Amino acid sequence: MMYSRESFCGELGLRLQDLPLLACLLGNDIVPEKMVGHFHRKCIALYGSCNEQNNRANAIRAVATFISKIQLLPHGLREVERMMEPTFDMTLLPKGIQSYVLPQQNSPWISLTSQSFLNCTELSRSSPCQDQEVVQIALEDHYKGDNVMICNVLCFGESDCSNTLEDENDPDIPCQALVYRIARQHIYAILLGTGDGSPDSCPVVQEWYVYHGNMLEKPELVPALPLSIQGGTPTARELWLSNNPDIQIQRFYTCMACFHVERWTEGIRSLDSHLAATCCLLIYLSVQVDSLTLTDVEAFLAQTLCLPGKSGSQLSSLQLSYVDSRAVHLAFIFLRGLITLMACNSACGYPFDMMDLMPWNTFDGKLFHQKYLLCLERKPLDVILEKQESLIMEFKKLRTIIIEASEAQNRVLQPGPTRTSSLLPVTGGSFTRRDQFYASPSCDQRNERNEWHNVPRHQTTNQGRQFYPYPNQRGENNSWQGVPDWQASHHGQRSHYRGYRRRGHQFSNQ
Repeated sequence: MMYSRESFCGELGLRLQDLPLLACLLGNDIVPEKMVGHFHRKCIALYGSCNEQNNRANAIRAVATFISKIQLLPHGLREVERMMEPTFDMTLLPKGIQSYVLPQQNSPWISLTSQSFLNCTELSRSSPCQDQEVVQIALEDHYKGDNVMICNVLCFGESDCSNTLEDENDPDIPCQALVYRIARQHIYAILLGTGDGSPDSCPVVQEWYVYHGNMLEKPELVPALPLSIQGGTPTARELWLSNNPDIQIQRFYTCMACFHVERWTEGIRSLDSHLAATCCLLIYLSVQVDSLTLTDVEAFLAQTLCLPGKSGSQLSSLQLSYVDSRAVHLAFIFLRGLITLMACNSACGYPFDMMDLMPWNTFDGKLFHQKYLLCLERKPLDVILEKQESLIMEFKKLRTIIIEASEAQNRVLQPGPTRTSSLLPVTGGSFTRRDQFYASPSCDQRNERNEWHNVPRHQTTNQGRQFYPYPNQRGENNSWQGVPDWQASHHGQRSHYRGYRRRGHQFSNQ
């Protein structure tokens, strides 16, 4: 479904330039929603509708009405400040608004002196990538809404992911930041090159990826990793600008090579895009995650095959008898894989249509959970695949591809045991999140599930720490450090040396 910003603004009586302020006043990743709750109540009292039953819709309309009444005033944010609680940090609003403003644009809500104007030429000259034409293309694509990771690596030599959702009671599944690091390193090699072949000459990317024990005090310095394919690692220029009639084949092959499945390119390329993406990721995960079982793989395949035949109402009406925390963890790992594959797709010159990789076209968490529970109970295939013979045949074909590709990389997938632990009953058909704030639990005092969201980066000088493949090489104590619920308390800190950076869509923010 596509939405028109113009129609949205017309409905609310706003200008397009007012949308960044609306986003901030409603609450986003820079201005936490709980900080503007008092403001929402005041707006509803002044401008709310008694006939509106939906509280969120009432708040949105009331805040939009407030903005429309002050949009022509010379110092509009002062009017906003008068409506806020005394404890509200007004410096967050200019920061939040600025994060939405593109280069060579300005906002009527913040002063010109506080706005950073960097045009494409200035960014391309200061970027770690020496090919200014490639940087220019990446910037132009990014301004159209394309993958933010590619732009950040090319322009700033850094990549980040400040949120994760992982089950601490299942330590056998590694954190997503480390699972996909090898794939990201190959992407860095495509974008920045591989130097002269010596380890010291490889470009290094600063990674800010939150995971167990990493509090984002410093970036990890992660080197680009060349692809082990015939002809070496192709450059972004070769993949993006070549007129070779076979370039699309090379783009797909390179994309698969980033996930170490290039030997099965021909078979995977013959599949529909959503099936090809699923097979690519499941082969990669089978090799990278030792605890992944054949049962897990079957659940992912069943979800992928059944999803195209489901309507939105059918998906929303699915009922689960209980929740398995491992299924939640696996679903998040897979979604992060899709996001990484989207970044790789951009870096390789779009061998996939990007829309085919979007999670809403590829993955549904509730449907996956249903299939996962059926697979755990060892239900027959005709039950899991809803008595559709064509899906059963396709399922067997895809499962064979994944099993054979995994075995070729010395990984034999085994059926998983039936799990009866870590099961959470579902009441009312929905989940209620309970905020968890704890100071410094020990390793033996773990919570059942921990969500880290927007963990702030500490203000430090730009000194990265070297990435080592194995923790014991670091020579440091990697004991558990407590992570509070930053979803509720984080105010959108960003390191002062990061410079210009722009927002991408939620499925690109790595």
